Amino acid sequence: MSVYLGVDAGGTKTQTFLVNTEAKRAVSIVGESANPGTVGWATARDTVLQLIFQTLQAAGASPEQLSGLSIGMAGIDRPQQVERMTQELSSHLPAGLNMEVVNDALPALTAGTRGASGVVLIAGTGSIAVGEDTEGHMVRSGGFGNLIGDEGSGCDIGRRGLMAAVQAAEGRGPQTQLWERAADFFQVSQPGDIIPQIYESNNPVGTVASFAREVIALGDVDEVASNILSQAISSYVQLVESVFSRFPGPADNHVVLAGGLFTHAAMLRDGLIARLPERHFTLLDCSAAAGAALRAMRNAEDRKSMALWEEVVRQQIPSSE
Repeated sequence: MSVYLGVDAGGTKTQTFLVNTEAKRAVSIVGESANPGTVGWATARDTVLQLIFQTLQAAGASPEQLSGLSIGMAGIDRPQQVERMTQELSSHLPAGLNMEVVNDALPALTAGTRGASGVVLIAGTGSIAVGEDTEGHMVRSGGFGNLIGDEGSGCDIGRRGLMAAVQAAEGRGPQTQLWERAADFFQVSQPGDIIPQIYESNNPVGTVASFAREVIALGDVDEVASNILSQAISSYVQLVESVFSRFPGPADNHVVLAGGLFTHAAMLRDGLIARLPERHFTLLDCSAAAGAALRAMRNAEDRKSMALWEEVVRQQIPSSE
């Protein structure tokens, strides 16, 4: 039988997706984060290995039956990182296994384009655009974190919204309903009371990003909020076009939209599509882990299995959450 395994090791969780093309069956398991930049290199490696073996066991398959393995990992960008993680993982897996380790954005791209080249734009707490041309060259734009990047992200939109809110409350910025939203959101009456709510929280970045939904809710009725969202859309345009302009080889005209902001905020999604009418947009409709499994099939040049991928994904049977 042909068994392909994809792994999406993100900053929040790690998900596997195993496809048995003979049985036309999928098994998926969700585990802890495996971003080496946040949980440490050893923990990330061990988490991925543990989930790989658990998924194989749940599918009734052995490591020797794997036809291909693709692992997308958050925090893996530079060639040295890829080589190190590949060596450490492969030492625990069958010799000669067709395996790759890539940035975790690429499986999302593959899932959205069904294996074609193009660009994936991810906008959640952070933001990044990553692309792959038809020759397999990867180009990225953004993704520099909340201090010097993440334009158009939830953190960026939330921060701009909170800045506008406190400036309005102190009479040093244009009037906006954002202050009333912020006061209600944080249950405060004075701008200064927001400070401990953010800086003393367990996750200040996440706390700021959570306010993005309040900004989005006012996008149609508040000029300040509308301008913040317009700036976010401009950032998306710049991220996408930056990747397309730097491809060394030809690329398909696909743009895959992924992340909570595009899933839940039609205003942002539709605004971007309107500004780039020449691009072909797709909203990611399956897991990045499934995309990693498709990459494993593509790397093995198994077109028969690739043709079955869509059918298998649509009848996925999760074995664990």
